[in-house]
Amino acid sequence: MEYLLEMMAQEGLGWCSFDQMGGAQPVDWSEIRAFSQEAGLDLAPWESKQIRAMSVAYVNGLARGREPMKVSPAYDDRPDEDPGVALERKRLSDGLGAALSAMAG
Repeated sequence: MEYLLEMMAQEGLGWCSFDQMGGAQPVDWSEIRAFSQEAGLDLAPWESKQIRAMSVAYVNGLARGREPMKVSPAYDDRPDEDPGVALERKRLSDGLGAALSAMAG
């Protein structure tokens, strides 16, 4: 199924589309059909469904990756290594330390 990934590469269909406000949206079904026809592909229904599912998962991952104190989808299997979580923990720890210092001083 690696060829489906190649279809979504930068010069291909793309992983998602962006609205005027910069919000990511999954690739529309009509866009998948148009891409298939223009590229001379005869995608089977399961291939179109897989492309759409990959796009939905990509958009969900983008949204989840932007949430503070949430493990990025790239680090689901090793959350302690997520640099975003480590950065948020440090920021909270520094803020707490500064607040305690101000209270003590």
